[in-house]
Amino acid sequence: MPRLTPADATLILDHALGDPSVPAAAAHALLAALPFPSDPTPRLRRAVLLRRLAADPVSASALDTLHLLASLPASPSPSPSPIAAAHIAVAGFLAASAPDFDAAAAALFARPDGRVRRAVDEGGSRALASDDAVATVEQFEAAVGNSFSQVVLRGLWGDRDAAEERVRELLAAEWAGMGPSLLEVAAERIVGDVAVGTWRDADEATRAKFRVLAGEEKTREILVKLEESTSRVNPISTPEVSKVVDALKTSCAELHSVVEDPLPAAKAAADKVLATRINRTVNLNAEGGQPAACGTAGPSVLNERNNGPNKGAPPSLMDWNPTARTFQWEESPDPEGSEPALRRPHLPSPRRIPVSPLPAAENKNKRRRARKWCLLEEETLRKGVELYGSGNWKDILSNNPDVFIGRTPVDLKDKWRNMMRGIVRPPTTEKAADILLEALFSACQNLADEASSLPNEQKEFKLYRQHVDNLHQLAGDYDSVIICLGAKACSLPELANKLPLRTCRGVIAEFQLPSDTVEEYGNQSPSILSDAWMAFQGPRTVSIGSTWQWKSENYSSTVSDEEALTAKDELLPKASGVYPGISKWDFVHARAGIRAMPPLTTNGSLPLLGCLDEMVGKKSNCKFWLVGGLGARGLLYHGLVGKLTAKAAICCDENVIPSEFTCWKGIKPSQ
Repeated sequence: MPRLTPADATLILDHALGDPSVPAAAAHALLAALPFPSDPTPRLRRAVLLRRLAADPVSASALDTLHLLASLPASPSPSPSPIAAAHIAVAGFLAASAPDFDAAAAALFARPDGRVRRAVDEGGSRALASDDAVATVEQFEAAVGNSFSQVVLRGLWGDRDAAEERVRELLAAEWAGMGPSLLEVAAERIVGDVAVGTWRDADEATRAKFRVLAGEEKTREILVKLEESTSRVNPISTPEVSKVVDALKTSCAELHSVVEDPLPAAKAAADKVLATRINRTVNLNAEGGQPAACGTAGPSVLNERNNGPNKGAPPSLMDWNPTARTFQWEESPDPEGSEPALRRPHLPSPRRIPVSPLPAAENKNKRRRARKWCLLEEETLRKGVELYGSGNWKDILSNNPDVFIGRTPVDLKDKWRNMMRGIVRPPTTEKAADILLEALFSACQNLADEASSLPNEQKEFKLYRQHVDNLHQLAGDYDSVIICLGAKACSLPELANKLPLRTCRGVIAEFQLPSDTVEEYGNQSPSILSDAWMAFQGPRTVSIGSTWQWKSENYSSTVSDEEALTAKDELLPKASGVYPGISKWDFVHARAGIRAMPPLTTNGSLPLLGCLDEMVGKKSNCKFWLVGGLGARGLLYHGLVGKLTAKAAICCDENVIPSEFTCWKGIKPSQ
């Protein structure tokens, strides 16, 4: 076997390493066995970098690989490369997961020598300098020395799986836009669609090499196409050929004029003989008085049964019977003197159905056969709804054609409706209180049932709904009453102007990602508590809150257009300070509520807990308790204050509650 030249090694490496189906072990073996070219092709460079990135997707060396990959000429793929997203995801993970955040962030993002900073700034690679990448670099640089920002960035970028997913998306896009190798281009010229032109221009020696490469069957196919194209392009047209054609036409005409065709005369003679036979048969029938209908040959057996046995020889089937009639079906016109056509027997003409040249139309009303949904289709539908939203069935279908084979947007809609049956959706503001009350009742009833299952224990739990005008209406029926009315606690006559609560109306703005936006907020990324809190409900919906309207008496949850616009203009800049990507989200609607804000004390703004017997007035054995003033952070400690109040109510002892929650009794109520 001849020794491989550097050019041969380049062709082999370019073809093998550029094919993603070739295993990594085989690629490493080829690199070890073959000399690497001094001037590799751009395709070979890209293939080597992609394989190195696939082997080590998230590391400091992966950043170097991404920088080298971005310096190569752009691939011919029609879709933009996601290299910027992969680059910033790897860099963000390296900084967020480092033990020393400040040192790692400064080395990567600080001006002017940060590795990532140099790559995205002016003079760096244009492929890496996306708007999101520049904004992320600014955030990491600003987070150096800021512990709060570091916590937020660790939550956003500290997920290794998310960084690897961005790298996998980059690898898939780059492999898809790799293009053919030099060997594939040469093979296309020899046996592909342009093979006829290549073989036409080749000499005999080159064609002999082509035969070895193409094989016998492919060679015959190409040669046939070559002959057909040659005959169409260069038809034979010479004066000699025209002269021969004219001579043939002249000789045919002379032959027709000299030779008489005997077929018409023979046909006329045959018709004449047939007509004579028919006339003779008709005359015999007339003389013998026989009917002109077909009958049995020979005398009738019924007519001769009284004449004795017939001792003559039986008639032969081959003897001539003058009473028999024969007919001949013919297509030729009637000769002169023949029997009229009306007296001849006629068979019914076959019915001809006209055949349309168009293909038969399909029955469009035919019902499609139902196909069972597989787990892959259901999971893809869930992800599609998370990505594009419920209702955008065409977008989900067009972006997953290889999964939803034979499905229509209506199929996706019906399947999603069936999947959502029995699933409780988030309630509206008007129904939220009722649903919460029913859920609390169910939880307490379950606890009572569990306690009743124990020996010597019998618990009963009931839910009553009734309207009361004052607290004393409940005194005779219950041992303890816990008041949890929020800002409306002051509306009770016994507590009016006695609680140091401040009302504050807040507006919450809802945002969603547009349906045509692919990027989304990561499922593993947290909600954010800052000057404007952000509560993410899935990867494409977020609630941002909230505004502060002190001493407001507006208890309505609906928000006017002017109030919604004012809230949006106030909240959006605050949210952009911690999450710049919120600028790409669309404002959907706004809702409002009333907070019951506690007073400011030396211990901060703490909820109001304790016994209200002194305020209500002791007129019965019923004890009244208060849980209120949870303010804007009630979601964080409502479980604690509920547990403390329940324990105090059961023990009938307010001292169970820490004094920090009961010190409000010495504060003058706000007017």
